[in-house]
Amino acid sequence: MVSRSFVLEGRLNKRRLKKSINFVVNLHERLRTKATKIGDTYVEEIVPKVEVRLIYKDVSTHGEIKAMARAEALYKKVCLGGMNLQVLPLIETQLLKLANQRHFFIFTINHGIADAVALELLFKQISQTYTELTQGLAPSLCPPRFSFRQYYNAYEAWLAGDNRKRLENYWKKETRDIHRYQFPFEKKQYSASRVNYSCMETYCFKDDWKNRITTFCMTQGVSKFVFLLAIVQVMIYRYLGNSVVFVSSATDTRKTPEEAEIVGDLGCSIYIKQRLKVTGSFTDLVNRLRAKVYEVIENNILGSPRLGSWVPNDEAPGAKAVHQINVMKTPETGDKLEFPGICTTPVNRRIRPASTKLNLVLCESKEDLTLALHYPPDIFVKHGIERMFFNLQWFMSIALESPQLRLNRFPDLRDRKSIRGPLTREESALTLLDRIDT
Repeated sequence: MVSRSFVLEGRLNKRRLKKSINFVVNLHERLRTKATKIGDTYVEEIVPKVEVRLIYKDVSTHGEIKAMARAEALYKKVCLGGMNLQVLPLIETQLLKLANQRHFFIFTINHGIADAVALELLFKQISQTYTELTQGLAPSLCPPRFSFRQYYNAYEAWLAGDNRKRLENYWKKETRDIHRYQFPFEKKQYSASRVNYSCMETYCFKDDWKNRITTFCMTQGVSKFVFLLAIVQVMIYRYLGNSVVFVSSATDTRKTPEEAEIVGDLGCSIYIKQRLKVTGSFTDLVNRLRAKVYEVIENNILGSPRLGSWVPNDEAPGAKAVHQINVMKTPETGDKLEFPGICTTPVNRRIRPASTKLNLVLCESKEDLTLALHYPPDIFVKHGIERMFFNLQWFMSIALESPQLRLNRFPDLRDRKSIRGPLTREESALTLLDRIDT
């Protein structure tokens, strides 16, 4: 499930909003696709038209504060819910009235038919259609030139040659000795099947540290993603003593302008395996990682769904269970609605736990550099996650101040005493990032 929520302030036309949503949804084949059982096999069926309901509820009678609390509670419930893939639409929308000219809008879509990039495209198209209807114009959007079905057929044709065997051999080699990480700040007992939700905290880099990161990356000729990836790998090494480090990363397989218009789940998880040269410097690591990232992206077309049979795992079938840390970089997502005369504010969220225990998402725009941290509190000790985030900032500051420092000279994090209490006043003073929201 991919869910977003917004507070909309201004004179909103509910019928126009519903019409805009349905117009855009019906432009895309993938959003009109459901699972149909034929015999013992499920196949995809594309229907000619779907109707998305806009559920409207007035909660303003409870007072604005209680109304907002009820809306957020409902949103959490929606995030933890599910959808039947055999029943269309695989999209749910709700509009809650908080007060006069103030609404809480919830948009939820099944991840099987759309990823975060597709969601950004949908919001832009819904915004454009609503604006045109407000101006008395007919919607001008046309169906995309290429559908997800065409993309998938082209993908299968590409794999029909020698590419499938080549990529299978590559990923068998890469995942041969993959292993799970057990962090010292994990709770001793927990059930992965009972993890209720993930907390998401968003931080913005202070301007001076953002500039220092940018300068370092430009000097070394690497991206900010590679910089963050290197920091995480060094931190895992100093936590666990492992010199062979696995980190997963979600990537978008859209590579052409035509594919950019496709609504579907084109996300792909890749594994970045690195054997750290612990006597080498941090600068050496980022330069080696740059080449490694290019290599795995070139081989990312299979992704994790086909890796399950190659990865040893006693706890659960499939490769998803071995995703311990996920690091990804995304541009400013643009997950926002823009309606004439309406002030739109995205509302942060608790999210349904993914296959990873810990997610770090680096978002970059022209103005800001932000870092989102996702973690399930059912698994991690509270002080442990606070200290882990402190260590992340600590290692960034060390790497920027002493980029030639050898990896085995970074602070040793294996001391269990260091995770049992809250941060000291001196430690709390080190902040590269300002919290935006939780």
